[in-house]
Amino acid sequence: MSIPPSEYVVAWPRIVAVVRPDGTGSLTVNGTERPCGAESVEVLRTGMIARCVAIARSLARPVRFTVTEGEATWTLAVRPTGVVQLLGEDGMVAPSEGLTVHEGRCRSCRRLQPVTETRCPQCGTLEPLRVESGPAEDELGARSASSASSPPRPVPDRPRAEAAAPTATSPSEIEPDSPPPPADRPPRAPIPATPPAASAPGRPGPAGAAPPAGPGPTTRTVRMRISFEHQPPVLLDAPGGVVLGRAPQTRDGRTPVPVVSPRGLVSRTHALLDVDARGRITVTDVGSRNGTGPVGSRTPFPSGQPHEVAPGTRLRLADVVCTVELA
Repeated sequence: MSIPPSEYVVAWPRIVAVVRPDGTGSLTVNGTERPCGAESVEVLRTGMIARCVAIARSLARPVRFTVTEGEATWTLAVRPTGVVQLLGEDGMVAPSEGLTVHEGRCRSCRRLQPVTETRCPQCGTLEPLRVESGPAEDELGARSASSASSPPRPVPDRPRAEAAAPTATSPSEIEPDSPPPPADRPPRAPIPATPPAASAPGRPGPAGAAPPAGPGPTTRTVRMRISFEHQPPVLLDAPGGVVLGRAPQTRDGRTPVPVVSPRGLVSRTHALLDVDARGRITVTDVGSRNGTGPVGSRTPFPSGQPHEVAPGTRLRLADVVCTVELA
């Protein structure tokens, strides 16, 4: 199966974030800044990504998201589907086939859910991954009286009965100072909401219809998670593979994943990471200049030879360290 070409992500709206080590930060959309806070940096990043996803969904296209964390700054492409990728210097983003959506836990009941959720399916909390403080504006520009004025931390010990104020992408935030550049292609259709269940429990179906079948056995989806020091993690469904590098090209159907290399020591195409249906992870150096190998080992992997690594292994790719595990 052929992989779709890369696409250009326009620079509007302007979304900028600052992330601090103590779990605080700020999110600025077209000049409107909002303070943010969470119990950890990872939760803060996830909440900010969820906000960008909401904006991307309202526009039916990916948006740019520039993040400053310490001395590092990078620009991401956030898709309406919840997939997050590093954006190239030319504004192009690689295809997302094979990558899965980011996930986070509800700030009320701690249920794990994708960043595309606008209401927790377990406790009903609106905007379950919200990390922004202060009142939110709805789509008509009205301020919500129930919005908290302080960062949503710490997380409460038990689920709250009342729902938090919904996040909305207000016209004042995404209205450009000047008209946005014309799109290169017609906008994609909005992602439909999850359809409701066919019938409620105890409600009779049509005459002669067979009773609904009970839930079958569930099969856990095997996923590989690749965590980095200077960019959000990548999730990949098994079986599948990715190509890591500063500007990687796809190989044998693998998904290219650009890597933030602070000193530029990672090769353009550096290494392959693969996971099979049983959860076996292999890494292959593809002739990089500075090698690939486990952290703590003085000997890098020989180039061109796949090596199986255990989940949780920390790999060094030149000046970048990443952790591969099963999610």
